[in-house]
Amino acid sequence: MLIGVLLVGGYFRALRLTNWDDDTGQHPDERFFTDVASNVRLPASLGELYDAARSPLNPRSYEQYPLYVYGPFPIYLTRLVAVAITPNDGPSGPVLLEQVRSINGPPRLGADPNYPDQIHTDYGPLVDNPERAVPKLTPLIALFNPDGVNLTVYGQINKVGRALALIFDLGSVLLVFLIGRRLFDERVGLLASAFAALAVMQIQQSHFFVDPIFSTFFALLALYWAVRVAQGGAWPSYVAVGVSIGAAMANRITLATLGLVVLVAACLAAFRAVRSLSDSWQLSVASFQDLLWQFLTRELPLLVLAGAVTLLSFRTLAPDAFSGSLSDSPDVAGARVLDNDLFQGKGFFDIRPEPRFVANLETVRTLVSGETDYPPGQQWVARPPYTFAWGNMVFWGMGLALGLSAWAGWLGFAIVALWRGRRQEDSAFGPQPLALGSSHAAWVLFIWVAFYFGWQGAQFAITMRYLLPIYGALIVFAAWLLVR
Repeated sequence: MLIGVLLVGGYFRALRLTNWDDDTGQHPDERFFTDVASNVRLPASLGELYDAARSPLNPRSYEQYPLYVYGPFPIYLTRLVAVAITPNDGPSGPVLLEQVRSINGPPRLGADPNYPDQIHTDYGPLVDNPERAVPKLTPLIALFNPDGVNLTVYGQINKVGRALALIFDLGSVLLVFLIGRRLFDERVGLLASAFAALAVMQIQQSHFFVDPIFSTFFALLALYWAVRVAQGGAWPSYVAVGVSIGAAMANRITLATLGLVVLVAACLAAFRAVRSLSDSWQLSVASFQDLLWQFLTRELPLLVLAGAVTLLSFRTLAPDAFSGSLSDSPDVAGARVLDNDLFQGKGFFDIRPEPRFVANLETVRTLVSGETDYPPGQQWVARPPYTFAWGNMVFWGMGLALGLSAWAGWLGFAIVALWRGRRQEDSAFGPQPLALGSSHAAWVLFIWVAFYFGWQGAQFAITMRYLLPIYGALIVFAAWLLVR
């Protein structure tokens, strides 16, 4: 049945996937993603990749993109895949350029001698194109690019990005199934995956080469591993959740807030462990001391491990967020964020926040908060907090039936869990014990929805896609409600 659900979901996501807009670029964010992905290029080495000042894969290395506020992962992955399924040469000559211009440093005044008073890309001499050295996926070229088209150019690379969005969104459907099955049973997982496969907002967004589908996948992956942590998972679960959160941040930096659900999951794990020691467990000073001891001796060290892995994952997948300087790297204005002698020239281990990355975050904060007045933001004036976002999600993002079921299931879970916990009855929730302040792992999803909607629903700029990271959790609650 799960295969059938994925096939149906794939069918709707594949409908006119590459030509729904007849190549007119109807989605403004997708136009930007396409422009960036068609202009950046893969680096010649890992050192060049992590040197934010000179990386040809860093959008801020080019004069066109002084403001780049998205996570880099979709751009990087799409460029890599596009190169891997583009042949180096065709019947009439090279498909990928044989030589490209290197990057000396960040865009600067006088980089183009013809325009000394303007900021331009600081290009260096011609070098062999490192993209020609990327191993080619020959079977995929034969299947998807038999004519040997250059898929790295504008008008083509967006099609690669859309195909990847489809794959990642089907991955999200699978994760919804896995979460529902792990929390409740297979029926809930299957119904939840069917709802996700048919969710209007997910189908729409999977037709775009933009970041929400990618970030939603990693958010769900983090939730899955957080659920396993809450159920008593050992260190591999903490490592996996750290990798997932770091990857989510490399798509959307605000998903660093997923760290909250890991903390919640660790508390639930400690509570479950202590409560399992006694059939007559009751809240008392002694039991609280046991709970605190369990948290400090087991869960806290594992949380530190998860935090370290998160940083490593984010550092690896978002090179543009850190300086990453080599011994001969040029200075970036404002780079003295941390002690220069300690980090300068350390490459991957130069973890100073990249100044342009930090400045871009501050700029986008003022844009989405309404502090900076600009035309695209004026549509949000006088929009009521919460009700506007909730109404759009329920009526248009999910559809009325699924939307109301999702929120009813979310609220119903809390009511039933607390009520049954007080009565020491847990038969409706399977084998996991419930109590007031329950250790049931579904509280991870409940708190994530409450926190994220409570935060994002009050924002000045609140587009429907901003709430995609909670769709999967809400859909699981909808399935639980209808099955139970």
